[in-house]
Amino acid sequence: MTIAVFVLFWEKLARDHYFKLSSKSLIFHQQKVAPSAYFCSFALHRTLKFLLFFPFKKNKKILLNLALGKIPAALKFLHKKRLFLEEASLMALYHPEKALHLLETLDTLPARIERAALLFELGQKNQASDLLDNLDLKKLPRYFRAKAAYYSAQFSLSDADMENASQKAALSASLFKKSFAFVEEGYAYLLLATIFRVSAVEDVSHLMFRQAVKLFHQFHHPAGEADAFGGLGMLWTMRENFDDALAYFQKSLEINQSCQRHTAEAFVLTQKALALLLQKNYDEALACARMALDIHTKSDNNKGQAFAHQVCAYVYVEQQLWSQALPEALDAARLYQHEGDISAILDSLYLTARIQFELQSFSLAEKTLRSLLKQGENSSGCFHLANAYSLLGLIFLQKNNLARAKALFLKSASLEQKNERFSGAATDYANIGLIETKLGHISQALKTYETALTYASAFEETTLSELIRQKIESLKSDAE
Repeated sequence: MTIAVFVLFWEKLARDHYFKLSSKSLIFHQQKVAPSAYFCSFALHRTLKFLLFFPFKKNKKILLNLALGKIPAALKFLHKKRLFLEEASLMALYHPEKALHLLETLDTLPARIERAALLFELGQKNQASDLLDNLDLKKLPRYFRAKAAYYSAQFSLSDADMENASQKAALSASLFKKSFAFVEEGYAYLLLATIFRVSAVEDVSHLMFRQAVKLFHQFHHPAGEADAFGGLGMLWTMRENFDDALAYFQKSLEINQSCQRHTAEAFVLTQKALALLLQKNYDEALACARMALDIHTKSDNNKGQAFAHQVCAYVYVEQQLWSQALPEALDAARLYQHEGDISAILDSLYLTARIQFELQSFSLAEKTLRSLLKQGENSSGCFHLANAYSLLGLIFLQKNNLARAKALFLKSASLEQKNERFSGAATDYANIGLIETKLGHISQALKTYETALTYASAFEETTLSELIRQKIESLKSDAE
């Protein structure tokens, strides 16, 4: 009994040793040859377990090759043992398309989950989502339950379902930890950090980002570490602590450049441009966005190009350079249409319509908004459709079509109330108050402005609530 325990102890020690060496080398080489961040600790653990269980001289050589990041011999071993899931998962690190073909031939739930994970990391998110629908995960090993939860959390985040996203991401982190899947655990923390950042729960977001940095550093995963530093930069930008934000972006850029992760580098440059924009450093912001655009164009990355064009448009909008902003916004909207990210599509269309409105191209702005609302009727992701209805209301207000304008502002206000966006509801009711005033309905205008004031001052006094209060006093004075 004692000997058996001793043997098991040394086997586990050897497996942990080789796992750490192999994962480090595999990740290092993966970043050079494949664009995806796909990883399967389960497959690597299983491969090492079988190789150590048969301690032949040939297998020891395979172990050494894995520790150096070389997989051909391991793939042959796994194929011979008919361990096809492990073979495909290991192959996916360097040859994702070949791995997808092999996974398609495997009729098992774990293979389906790994295929969904690989498709997601390759940017084919709709296909990945379809594969994860209606899966019975109860009898699966915890690793695959963790992976299904992780990607389901990604889709919940895209749909702006923050509660569901955070629950699934937390579950995945816990199950990955119990599965000794440290790389995936790090990404689960990174996802949790992003969810809490978007939800404005800043302290928890910071804690999760730091935990991700710690894990990625410990297991020599520079790509994950760079992504975590980039996330911290975005968090500090949100806090308007721009010095720290730029320092984190610089750390992320340096790691990405050293790993030759050019696409990731470009995304960080675009985030840095947004931070500079918030500081009103327009020239430097534009320069960063242009650098990012150049990198994305060379790598034919539509989503990256769209994001960079969008940031360029924002820079011009902040300076009220509407004619220069419009082509950038149009390019962003056109490129996002190919990517299937509904939130990004709607956001870029709204930006385009807003610029067209400022250029007094009201018919074009209305056409753009109609397209936006049609595309967002089934799902609008993180975009608030109330914004589009409100801008349409302003267009009809400019055309002096007061009845249509009022109906659109009411629609917008209803959506804002539903989503507890009280400032937006206040703006809509203020616009309706303006329409009632134009129609000579002073009593109704006062009631509407009072409603607007209630929403505007729901949490605290703002510039908007003061403006509405002044309008009420002016109307009362005129009525006397």
